[in-house]
Amino acid sequence: MANDGVKQAYTGLVARCNDLSKGKFIMAGNSIKGVLRYLASNPSLMGYIAKCNTGVDYKQEFQAAIVGNSFKLPPSSKGVVALVTGLLYEFDRGTQNLHKFLKTFFRSDDIDQSFKMFCNSVITAYVLAFKNVLDDRDEERSPRFGEGDFVVQDIVKENVVPYITSLTELVASDERLSDETRDDYITMLEGLYYAFEIGSAKMVKVVWLGLRSVMEGYRNAYSYLDGMQSLMQTYALI
Repeated sequence: MANDGVKQAYTGLVARCNDLSKGKFIMAGNSIKGVLRYLASNPSLMGYIAKCNTGVDYKQEFQAAIVGNSFKLPPSSKGVVALVTGLLYEFDRGTQNLHKFLKTFFRSDDIDQSFKMFCNSVITAYVLAFKNVLDDRDEERSPRFGEGDFVVQDIVKENVVPYITSLTELVASDERLSDETRDDYITMLEGLYYAFEIGSAKMVKVVWLGLRSVMEGYRNAYSYLDGMQSLMQTYALI
């Protein structure tokens, strides 16, 4: 980051985004307003947002993010910062209805669960993307693997790997599982981790489909799998 002042400002942004993510839908409006007021009070952060918005048409970016009933974030960290900042402003102004948005793109019978899915993917990605921008480290998808494949962004790996690690620890300690089943689960989780390590989006998708199938009947894994799925859908990996 540029200097200690920017680092301190970013730490404050992270804290407010964490408050937003830990809260319930009913308090989302106040939490979003708090994030936006904090940004507005920090010229250094607003300067970076202005750079991210340079040459960006928000309406076009928003439309491009809508793929069917899914909301896909842009392939670059600057694009994520520009789009999500604009989206938060729309929620705050009422030009975009948060409840309708969640029910459309983060479907669940429970609105609090929809909101959690939104925060786990979009807000978490926003925080990490902002850090990449401050560090002058931006990633674009690259065709290095061949047609139909692209490099998985570090921001996605940083979000998904904690799920893989936690689920692996859960499986390893679950004495109700047979040795064979435990080995199968761990092998698939290791395979997904490896796919993220080499950065191949196509391999991530293939291993993910296998993992989801193998662990279909393991209810203890559902929250972890749903969290990973939400993130990977947001970044158009699956």
